[in-house]
Amino acid sequence: MMRPESQDLWDRSFWADNQPSWHFDTPSTLCPAALGALIQRWRARLGLSSLIEVGHGDGRILTECSQRDPLMAAHGIDVRNIPIDAGWRQITAQWDPVSEQWLGADIPLGDTPQLVIAVEWLDDLPGAVIVAGDGEAIPGATAIKALTSAEHTWLARWWPNPGPGERAVIGHQRDRAWRWWATRLAPGSVLATLDYGHLANQRPRDGGLSAHRHGERVRPGPGTNVTASVAIDAVASAVEAVGAQRLLCARLMDLPDSFWTVEAQSPLDALALRSQIALLRDPERFGQFWLVAHRIVGAGHP
Repeated sequence: MMRPESQDLWDRSFWADNQPSWHFDTPSTLCPAALGALIQRWRARLGLSSLIEVGHGDGRILTECSQRDPLMAAHGIDVRNIPIDAGWRQITAQWDPVSEQWLGADIPLGDTPQLVIAVEWLDDLPGAVIVAGDGEAIPGATAIKALTSAEHTWLARWWPNPGPGERAVIGHQRDRAWRWWATRLAPGSVLATLDYGHLANQRPRDGGLSAHRHGERVRPGPGTNVTASVAIDAVASAVEAVGAQRLLCARLMDLPDSFWTVEAQSPLDALALRSQIALLRDPERFGQFWLVAHRIVGAGHP
């Protein structure tokens, strides 16, 4: 028996007043130079005219990218502006899972191919939580009456038969949020997400739920950042179902050496890049994160 447990663990107001670096380390906060260099190399090789980061957080990646190419059109989307003037445009907007639309400013989709990236954005999107059997309730969780038919369908396909006491976080809304981009970007665009996650044969027993505040892991609740690792295979399938072509779906530590080749302007810059790349590839740090990238090959259908 599976018991719907909560849809209200996530504090949806958390990011209105917080920045990632206040609470935990991420690839964006510790490795922005390496990520900026890799993104700009990739964008240039793919011939993409502009860059959008979904959930720009502290803005460090976009700032690095803009410094490498000041003439590039770059946009960052987040729930709040940050006090920075670094050559890219801030867009204040929030994804609404009910209407499945962005609320706030207009999103700059354009008619030309773009690179859209998200670094640890999907893991922040809320999802219904279920527990199998008589698992112990999460303190502060608000019980829900039933799952929707779409959530039942997602669970049956992507997280079937969790063991007694195990949890599952239903990723239906995350898949829909990522598919929104795949159905609206111009053909030739590339959609890429970097996040911690799992495949069907490696689902975490605790659902991948985690909550942090000021550098410490805490119980989920108001004033905490609640995340859950992403069902990578489900997200990839969601955009492929509308015609996107898979380019990459791999953990950072499994990517070949050729992927990490970037240019540095000085020996000191080269040292910094090598250090950050080593951190990204380290299986004890960010090496377990997944990079999932797709090319938009035709007109989408919202």
